[in-house]
Amino acid sequence: MFVAELYLYIDFFKEQLLEDVENEQYEKKRKFYFSFCQNLRSGIAYYKGLKGLSDETKLKLDKDLEAASLELDYLNYQYEIITNP
Repeated sequence: MFVAELYLYIDFFKEQLLEDVENEQYEKKRKFYFSFCQNLRSGIAYYKGLKGLSDETKLKLDKDLEAASLELDYLNYQYEIITNP
């Protein structure tokens, strides 16, 4: 469940970034993007640390979270949201 919601947020994040770059609003919203990205990273870290999951569930969750984390890293690289990811 969390992974599906996480990807909805990442998709929203990408759309907003593209829209604001096109409309030259990115710099005005840079703090928002920084906070948004940090919150997504915090959520990923929380779910990576969950205990009590079956090995199979934990393996799939970790794989999905790592993919989401890489996508955030790419967005950060592309838009320089966080200088030290």
